[in-house]
Amino acid sequence: MESLGSDDLRRAAASITWGAIWLGPLGAIQAPSHLPSGGAIAAVLALALLGTVAGQLIYFRLIYAYGSARASLVVYLLPVTALFYGSLLLGETITVSAIVGLVLILTGTALGSGVLRLPRRSGAVATAP
Repeated sequence: MESLGSDDLRRAAASITWGAIWLGPLGAIQAPSHLPSGGAIAAVLALALLGTVAGQLIYFRLIYAYGSARASLVVYLLPVTALFYGSLLLGETITVSAIVGLVLILTGTALGSGVLRLPRRSGAVATAP
């Protein structure tokens, strides 16, 4: 697989940089009155490096490999992980309606990505006048 071009990397870096520039002042306005603990700072840095940087790199690779239309379907998988983690970490119950909803989401995602294809109906045959 080819690597991302320099224009692609520049666009990604510009996107993240402009996001930081626009959101930085909002963060400064809401800054706490005291310095957070070392553990809190380490947690924020871990989330930034693992959640944002690694996630962006994986997502850009996904876009490059499969295209933006298929890569955007990843968002539809978030309810699956939310249901799983809600049950595992928060003790939430998994209901029948939640399972039915997940089946609908996964079916729609499979149809949208082309993994699952519906059979085509045969078209009408045109006749000459």
